[in-house]
Amino acid sequence: MFGASDGDIVDFTARTRPSLLNRLASVALRNSSVSDKGLEVFLASLSHNLLKLELSGCNEITDTVMWAGLVPNLEILIIMDCINISDETIAAICQMLPSLKKLQIQAYHVTDTSMAYFGSTLARE
Repeated sequence: MFGASDGDIVDFTARTRPSLLNRLASVALRNSSVSDKGLEVFLASLSHNLLKLELSGCNEITDTVMWAGLVPNLEILIIMDCINISDETIAAICQMLPSLKKLQIQAYHVTDTSMAYFGSTLARE
């Protein structure tokens, strides 16, 4: 979804049959104004079949939603140019996503300190 707002998320989930939402394995939100609450509601409407989440240019999303809304079965998480993402996001990812196989992150407030959250489980490519 490009340029989506909380209202767009509500409309999408209301108009889409649950059986179709349950089949979504990959979601990308790009340059959107979706808030923490909007993303949390959206992720809650999806089943545990969601394996890939991309957030790019979503500047209303903060660390808060990472603790509250992440789907534990995510295998791929891509976060790019989301200005309110910080080391706390990395802490949430490490604790909330046991199935994560790939993390791609580019954020202004993530420091080298966050690498300690990964412990010895970090595999480098």
